[in-house]
Amino acid sequence: MSEGNGHSKAERALAVLVVTGNQIIPRKLESKLASLLALDQVQKVYLVTNGRYLHPKVRTFSPPGKWLFTPWLAHVWKAMTVLFILVRYSPDMVVTLGLIPHGIYTIVLVTFFKRKKVYLSMGMNELIYSEGDWPGRVLRKIAFLSDLIGTRGTHSKAQLVRGGFDEDRIFIPHNVFDFEAFKPAVCEKIYDLICVGLLEPYKRVDLLIEVVRRLVSEKGLKDIRLAVVGSGRLKEALECQSRAKGVYGHIDFIPSGGADHVCRLLNQSKVFVMTSQGEGLPMAMIEAMSCGLPVVAFDHADIRDVARHEYNALLCPVGDVGCFVAAIEALVKNVPAREELSRNALEIRVQRKEEYSPESIQNVWLKALANLQWTCSD
Repeated sequence: MSEGNGHSKAERALAVLVVTGNQIIPRKLESKLASLLALDQVQKVYLVTNGRYLHPKVRTFSPPGKWLFTPWLAHVWKAMTVLFILVRYSPDMVVTLGLIPHGIYTIVLVTFFKRKKVYLSMGMNELIYSEGDWPGRVLRKIAFLSDLIGTRGTHSKAQLVRGGFDEDRIFIPHNVFDFEAFKPAVCEKIYDLICVGLLEPYKRVDLLIEVVRRLVSEKGLKDIRLAVVGSGRLKEALECQSRAKGVYGHIDFIPSGGADHVCRLLNQSKVFVMTSQGEGLPMAMIEAMSCGLPVVAFDHADIRDVARHEYNALLCPVGDVGCFVAAIEALVKNVPAREELSRNALEIRVQRKEEYSPESIQNVWLKALANLQWTCSD
């Protein structure tokens, strides 16, 4: 693309290729793309993902038929499609939402075509590349081929810097968040606990089921109820686990849905719980806090950017189920303490409103695009 008339590409129309993993949910995809699509500089987006995305700037490429329902075939199709788009449309910039595995083949292909590369990390489970084994070293080298890396928060950024990535090439593009879509409402509290997210291994919902077992059998909370809101490949296994542990009657497995669906369930709950090991800065946690729910979670990744221990949350060492049980017991039994954390959680609606606004995140992207001109050659 020409840079005549003294304008940089950051100021001119850009064609962008965006590649996602197989399991990204519509709400998360929307929150990732909204600010980028709102930029006047972005003229066209070629989106390689599962499903459809309706927007005048977007042309979607999705695996058809059996390719879509067989994960490894979907990635073969996506890799071929990325190659086709690079050859046919020659996008100015390529953005991969996540790394494993789609980001790996995307970054490698784009490096060969000498296009500008932006890797948006989806969480710490991608950023912790072990230096002690060769797969970890290979992953680090591939990720670091990116011209820019977008992280979920300050802790993830520090991890990358310690790993040797240039701090000036790291930015933090928060997801767009509509606080009016998630607000407190007066209604009956049906659930003591709620977790929201994909039913995938890194979410460690298995630990949450063990927490419920201990609350019932060891702490005497015979009426405790948990809502597990989400879909994923582990649903049946988790249901079987809850039956085996004798707590199936204490847990409702509820399919995922839109913002209204999730907001209603959050307002019907008392405490948001999250046993994930590998998150970045989970939007589900922000949704819950915006509805006034205190948080019990493992102290990991970028969670402390928002959740403050004993202020709006109770944070436990990663994997410490005993601490998790004690934290929940304290909040369930001590209503004044829970209500204080709830009031503090609601402060996020004021404190973060501007930071998570479309305008603020658009400015983050504009700075990133400007920085991109200095970090890679045309």
